[in-house]
Amino acid sequence: MSCRSKSASGTGSPRPAARRQYCQGANPAGFDDLIAVLSEFHLTLHRLTDPGGSKGESAKTLDLAFRERGLREGHTTETRTT
Repeated sequence: MSCRSKSASGTGSPRPAARRQYCQGANPAGFDDLIAVLSEFHLTLHRLTDPGGSKGESAKTLDLAFRERGLREGHTTETRTT
């Protein structure tokens, strides 16, 4: 089960508490950072409507908040062989 997956029965999303517990267990420090950054973030009409060039104000604000916590965006590639 991933943080975005369907429930084990495949009928829909798991309960929010179960999803939160799973995601927190997978990476407790990363989960705490995510919650802290998103708790401080405020989405405004200005952030949604003003042009931002390559990155809008919301993306820049979130990137900076995560970088201040020692995190940054990354890229992963996954190959599956069956």
